[in-house]
Amino acid sequence: MNLEIYLTAAKQTAKNAGDYLLKHFHDAHQISSKSHINDLVTECDKFSENLIKKELSSQFPDHSFLCEESGMDLHQNRFLWVVDPLDGTVNFAKKIPFFCVSIALVIDNHLSVGVIYCPTTEELFYATYQGGAYCNNKKITISHQKDLKSAFGATGFPYRVQDNVEKTIQPIVKLLSMGVPLRRLGSAALDLAYTACGRFDLFFEAYLEAWDYSAGALLIQEAGGVISDFQNKTLTFKKSSSVLASNSSLHEAMMSKVLI
Repeated sequence: MNLEIYLTAAKQTAKNAGDYLLKHFHDAHQISSKSHINDLVTECDKFSENLIKKELSSQFPDHSFLCEESGMDLHQNRFLWVVDPLDGTVNFAKKIPFFCVSIALVIDNHLSVGVIYCPTTEELFYATYQGGAYCNNKKITISHQKDLKSAFGATGFPYRVQDNVEKTIQPIVKLLSMGVPLRRLGSAALDLAYTACGRFDLFFEAYLEAWDYSAGALLIQEAGGVISDFQNKTLTFKKSSSVLASNSSLHEAMMSKVLI
């Protein structure tokens, strides 16, 4: 299947949504909480999502959507767009310029297209199945770091951390006790994009939703990396999951020394 038509649409739509977010970044926002007090949503999340759905639906009217704000919009099961219209909402609301738009396309239950756009840096990360991973038209590859103690990692703290503190905190404690430096930047999608291009050697986080990791997962795979849940099982791209992304050597080390 020629995926170029879908990739082109996703890239342009992500760019349009990102440009809208950047234009309104310094505005006073209408901020409310969702399931947890610090799980925020702004009017820009909703506008960005509506923009993305409108633009993609105009080109592919029979396709389905799984979006952060509106949930599942199912017309048929073959083509499913998985959308985070603003990943890093808390950063955005607090005027911290680290956020992005994430769009993935799942075709026949296979992750086929992934696009992540960061408007503040104007970096467009994208991948297609068996087509490689790129940032602003330059091919990217996963880190070649093999020694876990020499790795540079990223993680996140989910809003549901109190549901299973050990699952969330213990891997962080283990890595820090090994001297592994970690960053917590506030956008899982960008963390995955940065891991795909080798800026981070590894990324892990519990309780991510499909819209957080789907586009980034394809970037990781097409950049030569490995991505799974904390039990080393394949991600499904339709439900919440823990996520570990790295190269094969670090993935094995994380499984055997950190996530046991």
